[in-house]
Amino acid sequence: MVWGLQRLYAAWRAHEPLGQHFGVMGLGIVATSWLHFYYLPLLGGTLGFFAVGLLVEGRRMRRPWRPLVVGTAATLTGALLCTWGLLQLLDGRSRERTVGSWGYDSFEWKFQFGTCFAATTATRYVSRWSAPRPFCTSHRLS
Repeated sequence: MVWGLQRLYAAWRAHEPLGQHFGVMGLGIVATSWLHFYYLPLLGGTLGFFAVGLLVEGRRMRRPWRPLVVGTAATLTGALLCTWGLLQLLDGRSRERTVGSWGYDSFEWKFQFGTCFAATTATRYVSRWSAPRPFCTSHRLS
């Protein structure tokens, strides 16, 4: 990403066409987003803030702003559509997935202190290890 931004800046300073640089940046964002999807907003935000910086500098130097804005918008929109489109194309069961999370930070997976103790004992804490727990799959299978 840094290498691409440096090349984009060098081309912008030299008054060269920016299309090729935006294309390489878009492909890099899509490829990196497949490592993990949180890279999509991180790299998109980085490119967006970099473009804002170039716009501020371009205003001082009285440079045209349209190629930079159109290139940035096209790159970010294209990266988002390609990443989401590839996900929908390759994941045939995406419509069957639940909207909510069943993994990290799901309520059913959190430790619930009350499940360890019987509710009827006020002074004695008797463990209820035989009670079904929401995170066990054995009670779901039977």
